[in-house]
Amino acid sequence: MDSIWRKSSSNEKMARKKSKLKSTKRFGTRYGITGKLKFEKIEQKSRKKHKCPYCHYVKAKRTAAGIWECRKCKAKFAGDAYDLTKKSYTKRDEVKEKTSIAEDFEEIEAVEEDEETEEEKIIRITSQKKEEEKGD
Repeated sequence: MDSIWRKSSSNEKMARKKSKLKSTKRFGTRYGITGKLKFEKIEQKSRKKHKCPYCHYVKAKRTAAGIWECRKCKAKFAGDAYDLTKKSYTKRDEVKEKTSIAEDFEEIEAVEEDEETEEEKIIRITSQKKEEEKGD
């Protein structure tokens, strides 16, 4: 007698879902998926090896929050807490950068204006010399 519910054979397995969580599986059902995914990204960044700013080898590892050590040249240095390659900007840095660009632009304009006045001076001096020669 065939039952309504039949057992699946070995070749009729369902497709398995790929897990998004790797090292955060250790938390189990606690803390929620969103928090675990964010933590996963941060942990992957902090645990990988980064490029040393001194010897330029990919040997720098995080020893503590914000403290990095190169395994090749043994240099210890400070950086961001989780990622060494990320350059963090503050609003003050952006303002400083914009003002320095504006100052550089003003200096370039001032130099260009000075060059024009020098050219005018040369033209004026040569025309005065020509007039003196004609007068003599």
